[in-house]
Amino acid sequence: MATVAGARQIEAATALDIPEQAVVKAWRMRANPVYAKVDLPPRYPYADLISRVSARFGLPADLIAGVVYVESRFNPRCVSHRGAVGLMQLLPSTARPLARKLGFKRYDLFDPETNLILGVYFLKDRIRAYGGDLAMALSYYNGGRWGIVSRGQFRNRGYIRSVMQHYRRFDGDSTTLFAAMPNPRAIDSRNTVSAQ
Repeated sequence: MATVAGARQIEAATALDIPEQAVVKAWRMRANPVYAKVDLPPRYPYADLISRVSARFGLPADLIAGVVYVESRFNPRCVSHRGAVGLMQLLPSTARPLARKLGFKRYDLFDPETNLILGVYFLKDRIRAYGGDLAMALSYYNGGRWGIVSRGQFRNRGYIRSVMQHYRRFDGDSTTLFAAMPNPRAIDSRNTVSAQ
């Protein structure tokens, strides 16, 4: 009986585009709390590394995975037409002062760990600079000052939406972001920020 009910929940969640792993974990926890301690396989490449680096800087791992997916599709050898490099697509001109600040004497932006450390540090710094406003921080991360027209208006709102969509896809529990960020924001259809 429980197996049939669980299968129906998975089918319903699949129809709603909810990650199957999240549904399986939730169903297992409801049916038997012992299963909640069973780790599911990683949901994306570099999951352990992303988890470790994001924990170091106090950001949700699935948010960072969303940024990495949108920026490089988890390809550490990715180079953009503008010269951005690695998993988090850092420009060498952006990475240089970050590396100095974090004490790197030598660094390789193609190295996944180095790229993640510098990129997550940069995103965390932008979140802090914008008072916890994640939309502003993501906009700046993606487009620098160019990405922000004025507070709450962005040229790159598609980027912000895409990161948030993939964050939710990887997370399976969109409440995590709002628990982790002091000032959650969302982008509405008028290209402005509104409280969620």
